Amino acid sequence: MKITCSILFLLLELSSISSQGNYIKLVINEDSGLVRNEEVQKQIESNCPNLTTQSAWNRDLEKCNGDQCKLYGDYRSFSKENLKWIDDVKIETQYDASAGMEVEVIHFYTDGKEVPPKSFLSTQIDKCKAENKINLKGCAQYISELAMTAKSMFDQSVEFKESSQKMMKGLQGELTQEVEDLKGSRSPSDLKKAKLKKDNLNSIKNSTENSTILMPALIKI
Repeated sequence: MKITCSILFLLLELSSISSQGNYIKLVINEDSGLVRNEEVQKQIESNCPNLTTQSAWNRDLEKCNGDQCKLYGDYRSFSKENLKWIDDVKIETQYDASAGMEVEVIHFYTDGKEVPPKSFLSTQIDKCKAENKINLKGCAQYISELAMTAKSMFDQSVEFKESSQKMMKGLQGELTQEVEDLKGSRSPSDLKKAKLKKDNLNSIKNSTENSTILMPALIKI
């Protein structure tokens, strides 16, 4: 009987491991360009549906993973639609003899070629234009809208990071205790419950790890 139970428990353990899908631990380097780096994007887009599926057993955890994916999408869309031009701006430090000190020099590029700041800005910030003249009121409104959108995403990220970690920690504690309570049981139904709860614990572990890496990176943007 002991041998049979041991074999059954081993099979359930292997099943638990194989059922967790293809979650990939995020690797975000200091200069990876989180919202535009293709490798990071592939990792996140792969993890999003995987983690959402893994966490379907708990509505709060599932929503947490879904909201996290949406927030990343919002960051990415915002960057793509409004901040692409930043890729064409480079800042370097040069020694200014007249000033007797190091100064920062900004270079602007269009299609890989350096262009004057006035030419660059006039072609990039279309919402600031009015009949080929700079519309200062339009510029102020445009920049204000960008700032408010960015602040809203930042606030969401901070709030999400705090609430999600608290929720995941609570779920992990509950499930760990439930698994502990089932230890020693030789009942096939209890072994099945233990396997399911271990699956769920693993989904929390993956969700927590993903959130712990992704959210601080988004906030840092």
